[in-house]
Amino acid sequence: ELLPADTLAFVSTSNLAGLMENFRRLDAIKVLEARLPKAQREKDSPITEFLRELSFGIEDAHALDATRIAVAVFKPEKPAAPDNPGSTGGKSSDKGQPEATRQMKAPDVRVAAFVASPDLPSAQKARTQFITFFSDNFEDLGKLSDVKPTTLASTTVDKFSNGFAGAMIGTTYAIGHPGAIETVLTLRDARDAARLSDNADFTRARSQLSSATGLFAYINGKPVT
Repeated sequence: ELLPADTLAFVSTSNLAGLMENFRRLDAIKVLEARLPKAQREKDSPITEFLRELSFGIEDAHALDATRIAVAVFKPEKPAAPDNPGSTGGKSSDKGQPEATRQMKAPDVRVAAFVASPDLPSAQKARTQFITFFSDNFEDLGKLSDVKPTTLASTTVDKFSNGFAGAMIGTTYAIGHPGAIETVLTLRDARDAARLSDNADFTRARSQLSSATGLFAYINGKPVT
């Protein structure tokens, strides 16, 4: 419900606890665990590190029970203005294209990550741990103590030192490109806006996902084309 109709791609876990439990049941994991030295089984185990990565840094067992993680890639904005537009026509290149056209910047793809929890206390814990994990592995968001709250679309939004933004929407925390977060918040308040959930193909694909065991990925063919 928080994704615009022209979302390019969406990936989500159905349930982090269920997903992790199924990984534990894999024969490859059992074999690796059996071959580990006893000391590593108890501490600094590569399996422990792997499961930490798989849980996106969320260590609170209660928060994991019904927590879901998702990532959405939004349709990019139109190409930015050229760096040096020069005159109206621009300087022609050898291929007959104006220099201004050749220097157009590539459009920015907007990415947002979501962590959805079963209740507000779990959501607040997941938010803190997810921000730390996101900062350690993807984008340096700076210290949590340096996060500056601001208001966007009547919602309190976290503003991070690298320019990213984050917002708590119910018991879901969204973090990513500020434009993506603004899109999510705007869509939340719009009643008649087109949503990805209105796409019959997307709905059909989601309905095939098992409730507590899977990883769902969807590429929106129309906007990609």
